[in-house]
Amino acid sequence: MSIFDRFRTLKKVTLNNTEPNTEQEIGVQGVDDNTDCHSVDWHDKLPDLVRPSIINLRKCGATPLVSGILHDFVMKSISGYEIVGDDPEAVAYIKEHEERWDIKSLLFEVSMNNFISGVDFYEKVIIDNELTLRQLAFDGENYRIKELYDDSGTEIIGYQQWVKYNQQTNKGWTGKHFFTSNYSEEYKTVNFSPEQITVPCFFRDQGKPKSIVRGVLDHVYMIELLNQMLPQIVYKQTNTMVATVGNKDVRNLNLSIDEMKTILDNMTNYHEAGAVAVPYGVSVELVGDTVLPKVQEYINVLVNQVYVGLITPEAVFSSSSSNRSTAVVQLDSNKSGRVLMQEFLQNKLNRWTKKEVFNTQLEIGGYSKDTVWLDFNPIQEVEDGLDDEDMNNLNVSPGDGLNINNIRNGDGRLAEVNP
Repeated sequence: MSIFDRFRTLKKVTLNNTEPNTEQEIGVQGVDDNTDCHSVDWHDKLPDLVRPSIINLRKCGATPLVSGILHDFVMKSISGYEIVGDDPEAVAYIKEHEERWDIKSLLFEVSMNNFISGVDFYEKVIIDNELTLRQLAFDGENYRIKELYDDSGTEIIGYQQWVKYNQQTNKGWTGKHFFTSNYSEEYKTVNFSPEQITVPCFFRDQGKPKSIVRGVLDHVYMIELLNQMLPQIVYKQTNTMVATVGNKDVRNLNLSIDEMKTILDNMTNYHEAGAVAVPYGVSVELVGDTVLPKVQEYINVLVNQVYVGLITPEAVFSSSSSNRSTAVVQLDSNKSGRVLMQEFLQNKLNRWTKKEVFNTQLEIGGYSKDTVWLDFNPIQEVEDGLDDEDMNNLNVSPGDGLNINNIRNGDGRLAEVNP
């Protein structure tokens, strides 16, 4: 059987004119069902592309787009703060522990985990009258951490964590070889009282922890999928070769299947070899051009939705003058979503830090509670005698949002920043 016997020809079809009443509307399968007047189930028609598990949320948070937005947002929110209070001795006492706690790193970690996972878990460990926060491993959907409630289901009476542990490491582990110190195949349950655990959870929906990243999970997945497809699209669009067997001069060229495979193999790697030799009667041409599908336009639409979902003006990361002018309006207003969100985050961080960290240490040291707290974006004291250039250096660009260098006006709001 020759190679041409492998192809089939369609039977001849006669197209006849039809009457208007015989015309039928043709649509994409599944889409036309959404155009009727009956109620539909959103989840059935538009189900989630990605399961919102913690591992998927963290993968989404690690992508360049989301990671860049969140890092920019959180770092600018926590960049300027002071430890203040109405008891100078208590303030000085807390400041002695600031470096050990690494407050800024703690604020960053808690904020990122709230944006991505929606919640965080820390055990409060007190050794030698010093409080240390130990982060508990959190595995999301399966939790591996349980909040235990009383019979009424309203009051938390404790926590349980399911952990994997090492075998026989209590004694002599320093003398063991690395590969002999294996994890046990078994798990154990560790119980905590409510006082031992602090759970910073800033965003909730129906009483449950809410991940901000959850709202853009499908969009970011599509962006990453399209980005991975781009190299393949470019290669296929500009590197497809077609071999034609026979022409008007040579009609009876016979090639075996093995010979055809040899030609196809050589053509597949022609860009590595640099040249392809084919028998007389076989013509080769390159199919495709440099006009690629407008994939980037689809990506841009999705990227814009991610910015909206993460409450960040796209202009923050744009270098165009028009977008920078837009950023002045969006970031300089005390009513814009990003500024309000920064203030909301700062308020949550301050309340959690004061209650769970500072107050715990103050009680250990014999000081009164609620006498020390964080003051974000404190008013910058300006010395007399600064010239105009020095004053300009105190202001920051609109894209920097809230931080310690912003100068406030008399009523406590951020002063206007000139573009």
